[in-house]
Order: sequence, then structure tokens, then C-alpha cells
Amino acid sequence: MTEYITTSIKDSLYEIFGPTELTKFLTFSKIEDGIIEIFDTPFSILKMQKGLTKTERSRFEETAVRDTLKGTLLVFDTLSPSNISFLRRNKLNFVDKSGNMNLNIGKLNVSANNPDLNSKESGNNLMTEKSLMLILFLLSHEDSARMPIREIARRCGVSTGNTQRVLNILKKEKFIFETDNGRCLKQKEELLEIWVKGFNMIIKPKIKLGNAAIRNKQHWQDFILPEYACWGGEAAANLADNYLIPEKLSIFTNSDYRTTCIECGLIPIPSGDITIYRCFWGKDFSQNSTTPLLVIYAELMGMGDSRCTDAAKHLLRHENRID
Repeated sequence: MTEYITTSIKDSLYEIFGPTELTKFLTFSKIEDGIIEIFDTPFSILKMQKGLTKTERSRFEETAVRDTLKGTLLVFDTLSPSNISFLRRNKLNFVDKSGNMNLNIGKLNVSANNPDLNSKESGNNLMTEKSLMLILFLLSHEDSARMPIREIARRCGVSTGNTQRVLNILKKEKFIFETDNGRCLKQKEELLEIWVKGFNMIIKPKIKLGNAAIRNKQHWQDFILPEYACWGGEAAANLADNYLIPEKLSIFTNSDYRTTCIECGLIPIPSGDITIYRCFWGKDFSQNSTTPLLVIYAELMGMGDSRCTDAAKHLLRHENRID
């Protein structure tokens, strides 16, 4: 849960204030013990597991209830436009996975909409799991944009119709151009930004299986993972170029949570210091000891940690993958 809260808020604030003002005025602490601090103002986090039901709407219309929620950040998976309007009208603080947000801090109101991510119409939306899988494939494999549509679809594990739709959007957004030699991928850095945002906001929350404790964390490299599992994030970056000393560990698996914990010798507890995710990329990526390069990069960039950001950029330079 915490990953998309921080990503959604940071991304929305960035769009409102821009990088200069954001750095100058925003204080943004990590989530600890259910508290997040924004603009030096602490908010307690309340996860709305069932969304905004009719019962909750009735409760929130009561002044006494709203007063008790002034220092609370309501966290939703998704919100309809009518529910977004309702929450803003009642001056409630909220954020959802799509980047819709409302914050009341003293006399300051910070509000953000993300219609592209929140839209139910996926026709022009690159922020869907299938679209992002195709973007990952195109960025990871040289000249893959020139492949026949059926071949791209097969190798990504995505339907031909979805593949055609995504390629059409990429053409419309000037990421793909038709040449005499076939399709050509352009503006890779901008497309990489979309991939990073989409991975952290759309994919990562969906594929999280749970947390576990790892014995003797300092010697994590001595752990021999099963063939169906691999290291992600900080551990994967360390194995790739030895630039980053891992503090947070993650494992991606093609098995279930329980089996992975047992066979990896992990203790399955929610407060554990290692996070387990489900592998999601297509079969075209070879199963190595680490996740695919651009998955490592996206996970590091989503940490909100300067040392991870530096490591992510160093990793791309080391691999010379995005030009």
C-alpha cells in the first residue's frame, strides 16, 4: 500500500508545483507507523478497503465526523469522478492509485486530477498493466518495434488486439514512427518515464504478495533462490554493477507466497524486511538471478531515496541501454 501512496502524492505535487518549487517548499517524510508528513503537517493514514460506500458517504456528510478526519489521509484504490467531487466538496484529504488527490493544510488546499489514469476508457490510456508490459518489452529489446504485431503479442503474452491498440497510441503520441524499414521507437527517455510511473503506480501494488523476514540479512547473497525466483530492486542492482549496498530487499517469484517463503527459508510475517512480488513480465525475458534491467530501474526510481535514484541512473549508464 505505502508504495503507491508516496508515488501518487509525489507525482501529483510535482505536476502542480514543478521541480524547483517542490524541492524548495515540500517536506515529505517516509510513511512510518501509519503517519505521513507533508508540508511539515502529519496525517494519519486510513485505508478505505471497501472504497467509498453509500454508508461512508452518509457518515462523511456529518460535520462531527468530518472534524475528526481533518488530520487523516483517506487512501483509496480507485475513485469515480462523483466520489472525487464529493470528497473535495466536503474538504476531506484523500489520494488514490490514479493520482487523484486533495490535501487541506491550514489555509492551503492542494488538489490534483489525473484524468488519463482515472479514465475507465482504456482506448487512449498507456497506464494499464497490458500497455506497460508492451512498453517494457519495446524498451528492453532492440528493434522490437519492427516485429510483426502477432510476434510482439506472443512474446509479451498480450492479445493481438491489445498490442495493436497500444502501438496505435504510441504512434499518436509520437513514440513510434513508420519508416521504410518498418516501425521505429523514438523518445525513449520520455517513454521510460511513463514505464517508471506506471510500474510503481499500476503494476507494483497489484503484484505484491506479502512481506517476510530474512535471516542474517547482511549475508543475503549467500541465499540460493529457487529457479522460479529472482532478486529485485536494491539487491538486483547490487548484483548487476555492485554500485549500491542494499538496505531493502525484494524477491520476484513465479510461485505463490507460502511456497516461496518455505523454499527460500523466509519467515512469513507482515512486518518483515523483505518484500515478495509476483513475476509479471512476458516469457520472452530470460529467467536470471535478477529481474529484467528496466524492472530494477523502475523499482529503484520508485523508492523515493536519493541513493536508489543515483544507483538506478548508474545502472542504465553501466548497461548503456537508453539512448
